[in-house]
Amino acid sequence: GRIANTPAHKVEVHVSPEAGGLISVTGEVDESMMFDSRLRLSSTVETVAGSNALSVIDRVTNSGGTPAEMQLLYHWNVGEPFLEAGSRLASAFAERAPRDARAAEESADWCDYRGPQPGYAEVVWYLKPLAGNDGTSRVLLRNRAGNLGVSLSFDTARLPCFSLWKNTQATADGFVTGLEPGTNFPNFRAFERTQDRTVLLEPGQTWETRMELAIWTTAEQVAQVESDITARQAACQPQIHQQPAPGLSPE
Repeated sequence: GRIANTPAHKVEVHVSPEAGGLISVTGEVDESMMFDSRLRLSSTVETVAGSNALSVIDRVTNSGGTPAEMQLLYHWNVGEPFLEAGSRLASAFAERAPRDARAAEESADWCDYRGPQPGYAEVVWYLKPLAGNDGTSRVLLRNRAGNLGVSLSFDTARLPCFSLWKNTQATADGFVTGLEPGTNFPNFRAFERTQDRTVLLEPGQTWETRMELAIWTTAEQVAQVESDITARQAACQPQIHQQPAPGLSPE
């Protein structure tokens, strides 16, 4: 990483009754540094009044005069009531590996969650997600009873990596999990560059992606989403590593 000047550039809010109650908020942020890259992020959050979902549409433009390298990791934090002892993540993937030796200790129950545990040391899992015919992959975090869930859908052409961050320490210290699609895995940039997981933007070029976060509040809804994900996984035999894997993690 590096320290950069990132002032808020612009924020716009739109409410459109003509578009069925569409609510849209757009913000722009510049990342620039002398003798370094000049990138502009335009991020739009959209939802329709009464909907159970919101969309995030992000565009990153190289506003400088030379090629610029870019990385993005989306850190969607989820806690209670979706996260509790017995919660589970449903996902479809082609490959999975622990980030490090600490994560490898929990290989047997990597997608299951414990309750708050004081002093719990975080673990991270790296996945290569599977996409459906629409080019998107979806993950679901559901509670123990299976009657509450939050799902995240993302474009695997733009976000080909997914990291699962489990940080189930004491509630007062931040009982939370992170659902993290990204252009890359959260390793040092030099390592990700050797794996061709950094994005190079030419002057004036724009990179764009879209994600959807949805909340499910009945057992029937949660079961349907989980069934769709399970069916997608059943169509692919994944490569599973019990220890950190070359090419995915420096370890």
